[in-house]
Amino acid sequence: MGTEKSSSSEKVNPYNKAFPDLKLYDFAGTPALVGEQHGEALRDKIKLHLDLVYSKSLKKSGLSRESLLSLATKFEPFIERYAPQFLEELKGISRSAGISYAEALLLQIRQEAINLRRLGVEKGSGEKESGEKECTTFAVSAPYTEKGAVFSGQNADLTGPFEDFSAVIRFRVKGKPVVQMLIPAGQVSYIGFNSEGISACANFLNCTGWRAGFPRYMLTRLALEERSFEKAKAALLTPERASSRNLMLTHRDGDMIDLELAVTRYGVAPSVPGAVVHSNHFVCPDLKDLETSPPEELSNSIKRYDRMKEMVDSAKGSISLEKLKEFSKDHTNYPDSICAHAQYEEDSHTFASMIVDLKNLTMHVALGNPCQTNHRAFSM
Repeated sequence: MGTEKSSSSEKVNPYNKAFPDLKLYDFAGTPALVGEQHGEALRDKIKLHLDLVYSKSLKKSGLSRESLLSLATKFEPFIERYAPQFLEELKGISRSAGISYAEALLLQIRQEAINLRRLGVEKGSGEKESGEKECTTFAVSAPYTEKGAVFSGQNADLTGPFEDFSAVIRFRVKGKPVVQMLIPAGQVSYIGFNSEGISACANFLNCTGWRAGFPRYMLTRLALEERSFEKAKAALLTPERASSRNLMLTHRDGDMIDLELAVTRYGVAPSVPGAVVHSNHFVCPDLKDLETSPPEELSNSIKRYDRMKEMVDSAKGSISLEKLKEFSKDHTNYPDSICAHAQYEEDSHTFASMIVDLKNLTMHVALGNPCQTNHRAFSM
């Protein structure tokens, strides 16, 4: 990808992998009961996820298990302040999955733990921290779509075998909208939509100044537990954020907004009526001074952003579900492509592709690279 890899890196075949079946799990009741059902149904996958967090955190941040678990507890007061129901869910997961409560917390701060060196680093220090090439997102409605359809979605890119422990989970928590998400096992939040016709997609942003605060992954579900688009947007801006995150909200009526959230600042990404796209760099003019991506990663993100925008614009007025599936398979500019394949073991890759049809409250998910697997429909 433009730079030389170390000789210890293992070259992998990017077009030859068998992906496991993707299943839908339906958990209902109080937050504690939902957590218990989650922990029992996905116990083995949760432990696979936890093992990956331990190994990646040791490699990138140099932390032992004991240090990681101590770190995880520092985020608990912020979850308690803004979403105490999530803590009850985590306690349920820990009880039935056979992991400690601190380990359940750790799964929610995976990115903060793996990128520990960002914690406390102030803007202007000059440190250029390597992050992840993670995710290309989009939202489209009329006048870009056929028959006034409203879609949102993304190719979800991560480093590691997330295909092996991901699932579609329907959270039916008493008193809340139904939330349906693609989730790495043991997390209570990632990407998806709710019964009110609101979806939330997300991207990694390279930015210094990370701190103990409300975990980035939990922001998505915090928004989706609201019943209106405006309240969902407000929910994203309320907590003291632990880390940077780009979040794209879309409503079935066609409202859409992309929020670039740094730790203490935020901006609204440029868009046009009926379409918005994003990848992994700041595009808000007022936030570009926060960008810390190294040149290779910035180039990768810009290429994916430009390519997705080009495809969306060229298909204006004719975008359908099938066309979006084709977009997700795009290999233009490979290896800096929207359908991302790992050239080396430490590279990120597309572990899942998600397209949400908000008019019909259905998510279409391909587990693994979408050029190799089919999208499956999961209707609410």
